[in-house]
Amino acid sequence: SDATAYVASHGGLAICQKYNTSDGKTRIYVSLPDNRLSLSVRFGVNGTAVIDWGDGTSDSTLSGMNISTMQSANHTYARAGNYVIKIAVTGTIRVFGQNGSSRLLFGTSGNQAVDMIYVTLIQKIEFGSGVELGTYAIAYCRSIESVMMPDSMTASSADHMMANCNSLKSITIPSGMTSIYDDAFSGCSSLESVLIPNTVTSIGMYA
Repeated sequence: SDATAYVASHGGLAICQKYNTSDGKTRIYVSLPDNRLSLSVRFGVNGTAVIDWGDGTSDSTLSGMNISTMQSANHTYARAGNYVIKIAVTGTIRVFGQNGSSRLLFGTSGNQAVDMIYVTLIQKIEFGSGVELGTYAIAYCRSIESVMMPDSMTASSADHMMANCNSLKSITIPSGMTSIYDDAFSGCSSLESVLIPNTVTSIGMYA
């Protein structure tokens, strides 16, 4: 009955709208082996982001006024396992990558080739409020099958946004996005379904 009322009012229903995080926090589900216990989350901040590492330790906080400057919060887990990293945002954070890979999750060894392996340990992402996607936002997250995004989410020059997410099967573009940028889903060899709202007015090359 709720769906019927929504469609009557809005003319359509995007499935992922039913799965927005109830508390507005972004959740990153990770599976960490014994040799990948020290990591960092990295993004630009205009406001404040409080990071709950999901292991009962103290939260970390990042704050700033420049969404284009990447900041890092580092953490070391005591043991291997599955964890849910929760990020509560006041203001806006921008998730973007450099050198052809995501920086949402990164290692701390100083060896870039090794540290970029961390994005392959992400099993699922549920984006909450206050998040903007940029270039290479979650590229090379090879284990992710689905990404959930609220309608409030936007993207800025997000070329290669989800490129080479080999396990990604479906995605619903939020109505807050007006463009799908170049190479957005290039290399997503398992992709079966993309739902695009009528707010999208342009689709880039090789998307």
